[in-house]
Amino acid sequence: MKANIVVGIPTYREADTIARSVTQIDRGLERSYGAENCLIVNVDNQSDDGTKEVFLGTKTACPKHYVSTGDNPRGKGKNLLRLFELGLEIEAQYVATLDADVVTMTPEWPTNLLEPLMSRDADYTLPIYTRNRFEGSTTNHFAFPLMYGVYGAYLRQPIGGEFGISRKLMEYLVQQDIVETTQQYGIDMFMTCHAVVGGFTCQEVFLGRKLHKPSFPKIAPMFAQIATTALRVTHGYRAKLPHLVSTNGVTETEHGGIDPEQKPSSPTAIAELLLRARQDFAQLGNEQLLGDTYSETVEVMKGDEPEISAQLWARFLAICVRRVLREECTADQLTQMVKVVTPVFLCRAATLWRKAGSIEPAAVEWEIRNQAELFRQEIDAKKD
Repeated sequence: MKANIVVGIPTYREADTIARSVTQIDRGLERSYGAENCLIVNVDNQSDDGTKEVFLGTKTACPKHYVSTGDNPRGKGKNLLRLFELGLEIEAQYVATLDADVVTMTPEWPTNLLEPLMSRDADYTLPIYTRNRFEGSTTNHFAFPLMYGVYGAYLRQPIGGEFGISRKLMEYLVQQDIVETTQQYGIDMFMTCHAVVGGFTCQEVFLGRKLHKPSFPKIAPMFAQIATTALRVTHGYRAKLPHLVSTNGVTETEHGGIDPEQKPSSPTAIAELLLRARQDFAQLGNEQLLGDTYSETVEVMKGDEPEISAQLWARFLAICVRRVLREECTADQLTQMVKVVTPVFLCRAATLWRKAGSIEPAAVEWEIRNQAELFRQEIDAKKD
Protein backbone atom coordinates (compact mmCIF):
# COMPACT_ATOMS: atom_id res chain seq x y z
CA MET A 1 0.00 0.00 0.00
CA LYS A 2 1.41 3.36 -1.11
CA ALA A 3 -0.06 6.81 -1.60
CA ASN A 4 1.42 10.24 -2.16
CA ILE A 5 -1.47 11.96 -0.37
CA VAL A 6 -3.18 10.69 2.77
CA VAL A 7 -6.22 12.25 4.42
CA GLY A 8 -6.93 10.96 7.89
CA ILE A 9 -10.15 11.06 9.89
CA PRO A 10 -9.62 10.40 13.61
CA THR A 11 -12.76 9.01 15.24
CA TYR A 12 -14.47 7.58 18.24
CA ARG A 13 -18.17 6.80 17.81
CA GLU A 14 -18.80 8.90 14.68
CA ALA A 15 -21.07 6.50 12.78
CA ASP A 16 -23.68 9.23 12.39
CA THR A 17 -21.35 11.77 10.76
CA ILE A 18 -18.43 10.05 9.08
CA ALA A 19 -20.16 9.15 5.78
CA ARG A 20 -20.74 12.78 4.85
CA SER A 21 -17.15 13.73 5.71
CA VAL A 22 -15.73 10.83 3.69
CA THR A 23 -17.85 11.81 0.68
CA GLN A 24 -16.71 15.44 0.79
CA ILE A 25 -13.06 14.47 1.18
CA ASP A 26 -13.28 11.94 -1.66
CA ARG A 27 -14.81 14.45 -4.05
CA GLY A 28 -12.12 17.01 -3.35
CA LEU A 29 -9.24 14.56 -3.68
CA GLU A 30 -10.48 12.90 -6.88
CA ARG A 31 -11.19 16.23 -8.55
CA SER A 32 -7.85 17.82 -7.65
CA TYR A 33 -5.31 14.99 -7.54
CA GLY A 34 -6.82 11.84 -9.01
CA ALA A 35 -8.09 8.98 -6.88
CA GLU A 36 -5.10 6.77 -7.66
CA ASN A 37 -2.73 9.15 -5.86
CA CYS A 38 -4.73 9.38 -2.64
CA LEU A 39 -5.74 7.33 0.37
CA ILE A 40 -8.48 8.09 2.89
CA VAL A 41 -7.75 6.63 6.31
CA ASN A 42 -10.09 6.26 9.26
CA VAL A 43 -7.99 6.03 12.42
CA ASP A 44 -10.43 4.90 15.07
CA ASN A 45 -10.46 4.14 18.81
CA GLN A 46 -12.28 0.84 18.28
CA SER A 47 -15.72 2.43 18.15
CA ASP A 48 -18.66 0.20 19.09
CA ASP A 49 -21.31 2.14 17.15
CA GLY A 50 -20.51 0.95 13.63
CA THR A 51 -18.10 3.73 12.64
CA LYS A 52 -15.84 1.22 10.87
CA GLU A 53 -18.70 -0.31 8.90
CA VAL A 54 -20.09 3.06 7.83
CA PHE A 55 -16.63 4.25 6.77
CA LEU A 56 -15.82 1.16 4.72
CA GLY A 57 -19.34 1.06 3.29
CA THR A 58 -19.28 4.63 2.00
CA LYS A 59 -18.77 4.61 -1.77
CA THR A 60 -15.61 6.47 -2.85
CA ALA A 61 -13.34 6.79 -5.86
CA CYS A 62 -10.26 6.99 -3.63
CA PRO A 63 -9.09 3.84 -1.85
CA LYS A 64 -9.85 3.65 1.86
CA HIS A 65 -8.07 2.07 4.80
CA TYR A 66 -9.34 1.50 8.34
CA VAL A 67 -7.00 1.40 11.34
CA SER A 68 -8.06 0.61 14.89
CA THR A 69 -5.80 2.00 17.61
CA GLY A 70 -7.69 0.16 20.36
CA ASP A 71 -9.60 1.61 23.24
CA ASN A 72 -7.11 1.42 26.12
CA PRO A 73 -6.10 4.15 26.21
CA ARG A 74 -8.31 5.98 23.79
CA GLY A 75 -7.71 9.46 22.39
CA LYS A 76 -7.58 11.69 19.33
CA GLY A 77 -3.84 12.10 19.72
CA LYS A 78 -3.31 8.37 19.73
CA ASN A 79 -5.16 8.21 16.43
CA LEU A 80 -3.22 11.05 14.79
CA LEU A 81 0.17 9.77 15.90
CA ARG A 82 -0.71 6.42 14.33
CA LEU A 83 -1.80 8.27 11.17
CA PHE A 84 1.61 9.95 10.95
CA GLU A 85 3.38 6.63 11.42
CA LEU A 86 1.26 5.11 8.67
CA GLY A 87 1.95 8.06 6.39
CA LEU A 88 5.68 7.59 6.83
CA GLU A 89 5.40 3.81 6.36
CA ILE A 90 3.65 4.13 2.99
CA GLU A 91 5.93 6.98 1.85
CA ALA A 92 3.23 9.64 1.76
CA GLN A 93 4.55 13.14 1.13
CA TYR A 94 1.48 15.04 2.33
CA VAL A 95 -1.06 14.31 5.04
CA ALA A 96 -4.20 16.19 6.00
CA THR A 97 -6.43 15.46 8.94
CA LEU A 98 -10.07 16.49 9.27
CA ASP A 99 -12.57 15.88 12.06
CA ALA A 100 -15.47 13.57 11.26
CA ASP A 101 -18.21 15.57 12.96
CA VAL A 102 -17.99 18.76 10.87
CA VAL A 103 -21.31 19.20 9.07
CA THR A 104 -20.17 22.18 6.97
CA MET A 105 -17.14 20.49 5.38
CA THR A 106 -16.90 20.91 1.60
CA PRO A 107 -14.68 19.19 -1.02
CA GLU A 108 -12.42 22.25 -0.92
CA TRP A 109 -11.38 21.68 2.70
CA PRO A 110 -8.82 18.91 2.11
CA THR A 111 -7.45 20.54 -1.02
CA ASN A 112 -7.13 23.95 0.66
CA LEU A 113 -5.11 22.31 3.43
CA LEU A 114 -2.93 20.34 1.01
CA GLU A 115 -2.20 22.91 -1.71
CA PRO A 116 0.34 25.02 0.27
CA LEU A 117 2.21 21.83 1.16
CA MET A 118 2.33 20.65 -2.43
CA SER A 119 3.50 24.03 -3.71
CA ARG A 120 6.26 24.01 -1.06
CA ASP A 121 4.87 27.20 0.48
CA ALA A 122 4.29 25.54 3.85
CA ASP A 123 5.04 22.48 5.96
CA TYR A 124 2.01 23.00 8.16
CA THR A 125 -1.38 24.43 7.33
CA LEU A 126 -3.92 25.52 9.91
CA PRO A 127 -7.58 26.43 9.48
CA ILE A 128 -9.35 29.73 9.66
CA TYR A 129 -13.13 29.64 9.85
CA THR A 130 -16.14 31.48 11.16
CA ARG A 131 -17.36 29.70 14.30
CA ASN A 132 -20.24 29.75 16.75
CA ARG A 133 -19.48 32.36 19.42
CA PHE A 134 -20.23 29.79 22.15
CA GLU A 135 -17.72 27.24 20.82
CA GLY A 136 -13.93 27.31 20.72
CA SER A 137 -13.46 28.54 24.29
CA THR A 138 -10.14 26.75 24.81
CA THR A 139 -8.95 28.27 21.54
CA ASN A 140 -10.16 31.76 22.39
CA HIS A 141 -8.95 31.99 25.98
CA PHE A 142 -5.87 29.78 26.00
CA ALA A 143 -4.44 28.41 22.76
CA PHE A 144 -4.67 31.61 20.70
CA PRO A 145 -3.26 33.89 23.44
CA LEU A 146 -0.47 31.43 24.24
CA MET A 147 0.64 31.10 20.62
CA TYR A 148 0.60 34.88 20.17
CA GLY A 149 2.00 35.96 23.51
CA VAL A 150 4.69 33.32 24.01
CA TYR A 151 5.39 31.77 20.60
CA GLY A 152 5.03 35.00 18.62
CA ALA A 153 2.66 33.33 16.17
CA TYR A 154 -0.68 35.06 15.55
CA LEU A 155 -2.54 31.85 14.76
CA ARG A 156 -6.26 32.28 15.34
CA GLN A 157 -7.15 28.56 15.33
CA PRO A 158 -4.07 26.67 16.58
CA ILE A 159 -6.20 23.72 17.74
CA GLY A 160 -8.90 23.86 15.09
CA GLY A 161 -8.88 20.16 14.19
CA GLU A 162 -8.15 20.47 10.47
CA PHE A 163 -4.48 20.51 9.45
CA GLY A 164 -2.06 19.76 6.63
CA ILE A 165 1.32 18.24 7.49
CA SER A 166 4.34 17.71 5.24
CA ARG A 167 6.43 14.56 5.43
CA LYS A 168 9.29 16.57 6.93
CA LEU A 169 7.07 17.79 9.77
CA MET A 170 5.64 14.31 10.34
CA GLU A 171 9.15 12.96 10.75
CA TYR A 172 9.86 15.68 13.30
CA LEU A 173 6.65 15.19 15.27
CA VAL A 174 7.01 11.44 15.79
CA GLN A 175 10.46 12.04 17.33
CA GLN A 176 9.13 14.33 20.09
CA ASP A 177 8.31 13.29 23.65
CA ILE A 178 4.76 12.02 23.97
CA VAL A 179 2.82 12.29 27.23
CA GLU A 180 -0.60 10.93 28.10
CA THR A 181 -2.46 14.16 27.32
CA THR A 182 -0.77 14.37 23.91
CA GLN A 183 -2.50 11.11 23.06
CA GLN A 184 -5.79 12.75 23.98
CA TYR A 185 -7.05 16.21 22.97
CA GLY A 186 -3.64 17.78 23.50
CA ILE A 187 -2.44 16.59 20.09
CA ASP A 188 -3.41 19.73 18.13
CA MET A 189 -1.48 22.00 20.49
CA PHE A 190 1.43 19.55 20.42
CA MET A 191 1.60 19.80 16.63
CA THR A 192 1.29 23.57 16.47
CA CYS A 193 3.83 24.34 19.20
CA HIS A 194 6.40 22.00 17.69
CA ALA A 195 5.80 23.26 14.16
CA VAL A 196 6.40 26.88 15.18
CA VAL A 197 9.47 26.34 17.38
CA GLY A 198 10.84 23.67 15.07
CA GLY A 199 11.20 26.29 12.34
CA PHE A 200 8.59 24.84 9.99
CA THR A 201 6.73 27.19 7.68
CA CYS A 202 3.12 27.58 8.82
CA GLN A 203 0.23 28.96 6.79
CA GLU A 204 -3.37 29.68 7.69
CA VAL A 205 -5.99 28.71 5.09
CA PHE A 206 -9.60 29.84 5.02
CA LEU A 207 -12.09 26.99 5.07
CA GLY A 208 -15.36 28.86 5.56
CA ARG A 209 -17.96 28.15 8.20
CA LYS A 210 -17.42 25.44 10.82
CA LEU A 211 -20.35 23.75 12.51
CA HIS A 212 -19.86 20.52 14.41
CA LYS A 213 -21.14 18.53 17.35
CA PRO A 214 -21.22 20.62 20.54
CA SER A 215 -18.05 20.23 22.59
CA PHE A 216 -19.51 21.82 25.73
CA PRO A 217 -20.04 18.50 27.59
CA LYS A 218 -16.29 17.83 27.32
CA ILE A 219 -15.04 21.38 27.91
CA ALA A 220 -13.31 20.79 31.28
CA PRO A 221 -11.35 17.60 30.43
CA MET A 222 -10.56 18.91 26.94
CA PHE A 223 -9.12 22.11 28.37
CA ALA A 224 -7.07 20.21 30.96
CA GLN A 225 -5.59 17.91 28.31
CA ILE A 226 -4.80 20.76 25.93
CA ALA A 227 -3.35 23.00 28.63
CA THR A 228 -1.24 20.22 30.14
CA THR A 229 0.23 19.34 26.76
CA ALA A 230 0.85 22.98 25.87
CA LEU A 231 2.58 23.77 29.15
CA ARG A 232 4.71 20.61 28.94
CA VAL A 233 5.89 21.53 25.44
CA THR A 234 6.37 25.18 26.41
CA HIS A 235 8.45 24.17 29.42
CA GLY A 236 10.61 21.99 27.20
CA TYR A 237 11.22 24.89 24.82
CA ARG A 238 11.74 27.55 27.52
CA ALA A 239 15.37 28.13 26.53
CA LYS A 240 14.42 28.75 22.89
CA LEU A 241 11.21 30.74 23.24
CA PRO A 242 12.71 34.07 24.41
CA HIS A 243 14.78 34.13 21.22
CA LEU A 244 11.99 33.18 18.85
CA VAL A 245 11.41 35.82 16.19
CA SER A 246 7.85 37.11 16.31
CA THR A 247 5.59 35.52 13.65
CA ASN A 248 8.66 33.93 12.05
CA GLY A 249 7.62 31.52 9.30
CA VAL A 250 3.89 32.12 9.76
CA THR A 251 1.62 33.31 6.95
CA GLU A 252 -1.63 34.66 8.36
CA THR A 253 -4.99 35.34 6.77
CA GLU A 254 -7.49 38.03 7.74
CA HIS A 255 -10.52 35.80 7.15
CA GLY A 256 -12.43 34.06 9.90
CA GLY A 257 -14.16 35.27 13.00
CA ILE A 258 -17.53 34.72 14.64
CA ASP A 259 -20.53 33.20 12.89
CA PRO A 260 -23.77 35.25 13.07
CA GLU A 261 -25.81 32.22 14.18
CA GLN A 262 -26.04 31.72 17.95
CA LYS A 263 -26.14 28.23 19.49
CA PRO A 264 -25.65 28.64 23.25
CA SER A 265 -25.47 25.75 25.70
CA SER A 266 -28.32 25.34 28.16
CA PRO A 267 -28.31 27.75 31.13
CA THR A 268 -28.78 24.80 33.49
CA ALA A 269 -25.69 23.03 32.14
CA ILE A 270 -23.65 26.23 32.41
CA ALA A 271 -24.83 26.80 36.00
CA GLU A 272 -23.82 23.25 36.94
CA LEU A 273 -20.44 23.74 35.30
CA LEU A 274 -19.79 26.97 37.21
CA LEU A 275 -20.83 25.39 40.51
CA ARG A 276 -18.32 22.58 40.03
CA ALA A 277 -15.66 25.09 38.96
CA ARG A 278 -16.16 27.19 42.10
CA GLN A 279 -16.11 24.10 44.31
CA ASP A 280 -12.94 22.77 42.68
CA PHE A 281 -11.21 26.13 42.97
CA ALA A 282 -12.10 26.49 46.66
CA GLN A 283 -10.50 23.14 47.46
CA LEU A 284 -7.15 23.95 45.86
CA GLY A 285 -4.20 25.59 47.57
CA ASN A 286 -3.31 28.29 45.07
CA GLU A 287 -1.96 31.40 46.80
CA GLN A 288 1.64 30.83 45.70
CA LEU A 289 0.65 30.16 42.10
CA LEU A 290 -1.70 33.12 41.69
CA GLY A 291 0.78 35.75 42.80
CA ASP A 292 -0.63 39.28 42.78
CA THR A 293 -3.94 38.07 41.33
CA TYR A 294 -4.64 35.90 44.39
CA SER A 295 -6.93 38.17 46.40
CA GLU A 296 -8.92 39.39 43.41
CA THR A 297 -9.34 35.93 41.89
CA VAL A 298 -10.40 34.32 45.17
CA GLU A 299 -12.95 37.06 45.80
CA VAL A 300 -14.40 36.86 42.28
CA MET A 301 -14.61 33.06 42.40
CA LYS A 302 -16.88 33.23 45.46
CA GLY A 303 -19.78 34.63 43.43
CA ASP A 304 -22.59 32.53 41.97
CA GLU A 305 -21.63 33.75 38.48
CA PRO A 306 -17.96 34.71 38.76
CA GLU A 307 -17.05 37.56 36.41
CA ILE A 308 -13.51 36.94 35.22
CA SER A 309 -12.60 39.95 33.09
CA ALA A 310 -10.24 39.79 30.14
CA GLN A 311 -7.74 41.84 32.14
CA LEU A 312 -7.82 39.51 35.16
CA TRP A 313 -7.62 36.40 32.99
CA ALA A 314 -4.66 37.80 31.03
CA ARG A 315 -2.77 38.61 34.26
CA PHE A 316 -3.66 35.29 35.85
CA LEU A 317 -2.65 33.23 32.82
CA ALA A 318 0.57 35.22 32.35
CA ILE A 319 1.65 34.51 35.94
CA CYS A 320 1.21 30.77 35.35
CA VAL A 321 2.97 30.77 31.99
CA ARG A 322 5.89 32.85 33.25
CA ARG A 323 6.46 30.25 35.93
CA VAL A 324 6.59 27.56 33.27
CA LEU A 325 9.09 29.63 31.27
CA ARG A 326 11.37 30.54 34.17
CA GLU A 327 11.41 27.63 36.59
CA GLU A 328 12.08 23.93 36.66
CA CYS A 329 8.65 22.34 36.83
CA THR A 330 7.96 18.66 37.36
CA ALA A 331 5.14 16.89 35.57
CA ASP A 332 3.21 16.79 38.85
CA GLN A 333 3.65 20.54 39.34
CA LEU A 334 2.36 21.26 35.84
CA THR A 335 -0.61 18.98 36.45
CA GLN A 336 -1.39 20.82 39.67
CA MET A 337 -1.11 24.16 37.87
CA VAL A 338 -3.67 23.04 35.30
CA LYS A 339 -6.02 21.96 38.10
CA VAL A 340 -5.90 25.53 39.43
CA VAL A 341 -6.21 27.16 36.00
CA THR A 342 -9.14 25.03 34.79
CA PRO A 343 -11.92 26.40 37.05
CA VAL A 344 -10.81 29.98 36.42
CA PHE A 345 -10.80 29.29 32.68
CA LEU A 346 -14.34 27.91 32.86
CA CYS A 347 -15.53 31.05 34.63
CA ARG A 348 -13.75 33.27 32.12
CA ALA A 349 -15.43 31.37 29.27
CA ALA A 350 -18.83 31.77 30.91
CA THR A 351 -18.20 35.47 31.43
CA LEU A 352 -17.72 35.95 27.69
CA TRP A 353 -20.70 33.73 26.87
CA ARG A 354 -22.96 36.02 28.91
CA LYS A 355 -21.66 39.06 27.07
CA ALA A 356 -21.50 37.47 23.62
CA GLY A 357 -25.22 36.86 23.34
CA SER A 358 -26.03 40.56 23.19
CA ILE A 359 -23.27 41.95 20.95
CA GLU A 360 -22.44 41.71 17.26
CA PRO A 361 -20.13 38.99 15.89
CA ALA A 362 -17.38 41.53 15.13
CA ALA A 363 -17.51 42.76 18.73
CA VAL A 364 -17.13 39.20 20.04
CA GLU A 365 -14.12 38.70 17.81
CA TRP A 366 -12.64 41.99 19.05
CA GLU A 367 -13.02 40.80 22.66
CA ILE A 368 -11.07 37.64 21.86
CA ARG A 369 -8.30 39.37 19.94
CA ASN A 370 -8.00 42.16 22.51
CA GLN A 371 -7.64 39.57 25.27
CA ALA A 372 -4.77 37.94 23.38
CA GLU A 373 -3.12 41.34 23.10
CA LEU A 374 -3.54 41.94 26.84
CA PHE A 375 -1.91 38.58 27.56
CA ARG A 376 1.01 39.36 25.26
CA GLN A 377 1.50 42.71 26.99
CA GLU A 378 1.58 40.96 30.37
CA ILE A 379 4.20 38.50 29.10
CA ASP A 380 6.30 41.24 27.48
CA ALA A 381 6.14 43.50 30.55
CA LYS A 382 7.80 40.92 32.79
CA LYS A 383 10.44 39.56 30.41
CA ASP A 384 13.89 39.29 31.93
